Amino acid sequence: MSDRKINYIVIFAVIALFVLEANVAERLNLLAAILISMVAAYAVFIANLITIDGTRAAILVGTVTLGFGGTEPFVMLAAFFLSSNVIGPILGRSQFTQRFMSERRTGAQVWANGFWFIIAVLSWFVTKGDMFLIAAFAALATANADTWATEAGTRINFGKTRSILGFKAVPRGTDGGVSVPGTLAAVAGAVFIGAITLYFPKNFMFLSAVSIAAAGFLGSLTDSVLGAWFQAGNRTLPLFFGTGKDKENNTVNFVATGLGMLYGLILYNLLIYALV
Repeated sequence: MSDRKINYIVIFAVIALFVLEANVAERLNLLAAILISMVAAYAVFIANLITIDGTRAAILVGTVTLGFGGTEPFVMLAAFFLSSNVIGPILGRSQFTQRFMSERRTGAQVWANGFWFIIAVLSWFVTKGDMFLIAAFAALATANADTWATEAGTRINFGKTRSILGFKAVPRGTDGGVSVPGTLAAVAGAVFIGAITLYFPKNFMFLSAVSIAAAGFLGSLTDSVLGAWFQAGNRTLPLFFGTGKDKENNTVNFVATGLGMLYGLILYNLLIYALV
């Protein structure tokens, strides 16, 4: 599925909910969200961090996040975006400069990391069930943990990198490769997203944060397993997502964030059932 088709599906969903579900105040919020998202997305485009198709996707993600989710999901999304772009220069500015100039985020990459997040946000808008917000943040935590792990694992030369399947030593940057710096960064990236939710009052705040962080880390491990099995193993992915040379990586991220969302739902409900 191309990012353009996803754009059309999301636009249809936004219009349908705008007409059928939103009240007057929510419709005004949605219109304001469209404007804010356009300004923010084009600012990122001018900063050379995103392509034009990525800008279109980012506008839709921002519109859904702020228009239907409100302040908390928007802050969480902003935290993910900022941290995933700042972690690079913190760990190695010269490599980031090259990436900054040549590897802007595409629409497929935006949706690979953000599709399940906005699906969960839309589910929360319709049902107002807290578990869907937990699921949304778990998907973000997965994407954030994977990004931090990739940056740390490829930039910090400490210890060996091994395939998560079989633990055979592999070069740094190999799909499905894990290392001590990368694993610690994955934990930190997932905990970072989970910890931010503590600033927003809700029922079972601590259990929610734990569920998000744990799901994010499990989701990043799932991403590594999928990368080792399909990408490094030269196997054909059963799903097609995006176009071009990065389609397999985008599909792996798409599946991993979706599973991270499910992990969040499962862990949250299990903890509530067991401890409350």
